[in-house]
Parts: sequence; C-alpha cells; structure tokens
Amino acid sequence: MANQSYFKIDVFDYVDEEENVKEYGKRLYIDVSRLADDIKNELEKNTNYKEHLIEFCGVKRWEN
Repeated sequence: MANQSYFKIDVFDYVDEEENVKEYGKRLYIDVSRLADDIKNELEKNTNYKEHLIEFCGVKRWEN
C-alpha cells in the first residue's frame, strides 16, 4: 500500500489466559474481533484512508 502509515499494537492487549488450567489445560484466547475492530478504528481515523471502504476478510466464523 503506497499510503502506509504505522501504529503499534500490543498483542497482549488481545490475549487472555485460561483461568481454569486444571480442567481445560494451558490455553490462550485471542480476541480477534476486538483486534479487527481496533485496526478498523485506527484506519478510519487516518486521513490517508478516510474515503476507503474497510471490509474484513479471511474469517470463516465470527462470534458476537
């Protein structure tokens, strides 16, 4: 993308650890929906992409 600009994302803002490790094992849960929403919000605030339609792709199942 020619008009790129950069912002940083702390991946650990979107990761939760399983609280009940004895029952479910060691697991990490990634909140992909919130991550995608935050990326979309940053792009919408960027003047380079103000006129762009932003769509999500590559997700087979999306939970609310």
